[in-house]
Amino acid sequence: MSYGYREGKNVHQTRENVKETIATKKVSWVLEVDIASFFDTMKHEWLMKFINHRIGDKKLLKQVQQWLEAGVMEDGKLTASSSGSPQGGVISPMLANIYLHYVVDLWVRKLLRKQ
Repeated sequence: MSYGYREGKNVHQTRENVKETIATKKVSWVLEVDIASFFDTMKHEWLMKFINHRIGDKKLLKQVQQWLEAGVMEDGKLTASSSGSPQGGVISPMLANIYLHYVVDLWVRKLLRKQ
């Protein structure tokens, strides 16, 4: 049950889903991940590798790369960005889901297969 940044999902639904699952199924463990400064620290290189794994459209990949490198305007000064995704940016939740899928979801599935 990965609910991070999913459209139409919220913390209350997560809690209810976890509560129902624990009450009706055998659960050995629960993993909660809260990554400090997540949007600020996503590695562009890895994110682009993850996206490139599924998308072959070079123009779209270039647009995503440009979005990530656009930088931040603070007090009239443009600061280049070498990591992270703009918080509040319209594409940031989607990029976060892609990143978390490869970094957390697939890691958890691998752990589960070992059990």
